[in-house]
Amino acid sequence: MVDYSDIDGPNGTENNMGGTAQIFYIAAVRDILTIQKPVAVPTTLDDYVEITTAHVMKTGKKFTKVYSTMDTGEIDDEMQGDRDARSLKSTFKFRTPGQNSELLGFMTQAKNDRFIVLVPLADGKLRQLGSEQFYAEMAGKLMTGKNSSGYRGIEGEITCFGPAYLVYTAAIPLAPGV
Repeated sequence: MVDYSDIDGPNGTENNMGGTAQIFYIAAVRDILTIQKPVAVPTTLDDYVEITTAHVMKTGKKFTKVYSTMDTGEIDDEMQGDRDARSLKSTFKFRTPGQNSELLGFMTQAKNDRFIVLVPLADGKLRQLGSEQFYAEMAGKLMTGKNSSGYRGIEGEITCFGPAYLVYTAAIPLAPGV
């Protein structure tokens, strides 16, 4: 066990804006050679949640960028389970505009796939959804909107379970693995 440290309130220099950035990153688990995780023996509180080594991709594979409409991305983490068996359920909601065939094909394939997802928060920190043992899954709702108003696009939801919140501090593999 690691000793608790003082948790101070904001001092006026932090960027504590809510929400997520407009680009997030996904990789199908089948495309990752090595899914990294936090250190096995934590010595600080950060060690419980931070992944400091980049995921290793299979040859020719990389993380894919996905656009989300401004002010639609949010992650909700909720504790669940019984008193002696707590876990976390993380849900990332977002919207992506359009209904072209590529986006529809993306969502058609994604509904049956498993992912590791990296979501930049508004302050630049990266939250990771999915892990070596508990993959993230994606579901989407297609919305056409009305002629007079409404959103035309995909309302996506990425969900995962796990024992810890995960923060990814390594480089995102955006170039194909070799």
